[in-house]
Amino acid sequence: MAAGGDGVVSAEKTERVAASVDRPGSTGGWVMLQPMVAASRTILERPASLTEGVVEAMPIKVVKPIYPKAAQDSGLAGIVQVRATIAKNGRIVKAHAVTGPPVLRVAAEDALKQWRYQPTLLNGNPVEAKAVVEFRFGPNE
Repeated sequence: MAAGGDGVVSAEKTERVAASVDRPGSTGGWVMLQPMVAASRTILERPASLTEGVVEAMPIKVVKPIYPKAAQDSGLAGIVQVRATIAKNGRIVKAHAVTGPPVLRVAAEDALKQWRYQPTLLNGNPVEAKAVVEFRFGPNE
């Protein structure tokens, strides 16, 4: 999928897959949304018991991360996971990389801070949501 000159990819062109997944140490399953944009995926953190009346956050603006030149030159590739808080208005209010090579973490955080989501709704009301977004960096990404 190609991004525009500004690196923004329309969410209308994303594919989403929803599935329940169990995480070690959690008290319930989470829901995973996989936007296949910029080789990334979003895992929304939500107990499995909260299923009725919930409309999951969906990315409506996705910005592809910039692959740092130093990483490209050295052949560095990897996956960066960024924990994020999605505000009631769909903006990212917190983004903190928790895994991945340090030089790639900043690029992933910077890209995610520009993403916008259709807010998570609980019984029709927007609510804050937590998510983990995974970015893949490499010469073929």
